[in-house]
Amino acid sequence: MDTFFSALGFNLHIPMIINVIIGTAIGTLVYYFIYKVLVQLKNITPVIAFAPTAFIFILQIVRTIIFYVFGLPLTMLLYPYMISIISFYLFFVGVSFRRGIDKNWNQALQILINKMGIITMIFAPLSAIVYISLHYLGKRGMNFISLDFLFLAMWSIVSVGVVLHYLTRLGTIPNKTRADQSFLDTFNISPRESEVLELILKGYSNKEIGNKLFISFTTARTHVSHIFEKTNVNSRMELVSKIMTI
Repeated sequence: MDTFFSALGFNLHIPMIINVIIGTAIGTLVYYFIYKVLVQLKNITPVIAFAPTAFIFILQIVRTIIFYVFGLPLTMLLYPYMISIISFYLFFVGVSFRRGIDKNWNQALQILINKMGIITMIFAPLSAIVYISLHYLGKRGMNFISLDFLFLAMWSIVSVGVVLHYLTRLGTIPNKTRADQSFLDTFNISPRESEVLELILKGYSNKEIGNKLFISFTTARTHVSHIFEKTNVNSRMELVSKIMTI
């Protein structure tokens, strides 16, 4: 933390124990978040998600202990190997994110996980190359700001961007991606309109609905209008709200 703040122009002298506590807290939150996402993916069991994540988290703790107990020489000796292992883990996470997307999820969530996966797959080998190159070139002093901060910033930017984009479109992020049968019966929703309604709940536009159901944009818009009329709503937000409350 001292190095990071120094790079920003602040001459702070944070006690070692505070550095360790802050670093451990941030690491714990990041790895817990990754684990929680992994267990929601297809073909990823809790064991597959937990085992490598716990191993990498422990490895990070061990690396910190080695630095503070045994000093810089041993830490630098093990540095390339630990960076390589962490890079392999992050690449595994990126691949898992992309391959584990469930098509039944809300569209916004699918896009978010997909983009996070791409960023992680690119970042993992690239950061390892940068770190290890600086290590062997004897330029460790140039590496005063961890690329991890850049990685987390990119994740944050993508997350905010997807959320803001989809908040301007219908029922963005509802937990429910299809209406109950009682709702369909109450408002006399036809089978085709039911398919359209499900896509509305997933965040699709009229054009996307047309492409998904292999119908024209005009036909898709007509189905949406009929659904609005039957349910007595004027917008997708009202429709989603009605489905969620009935």
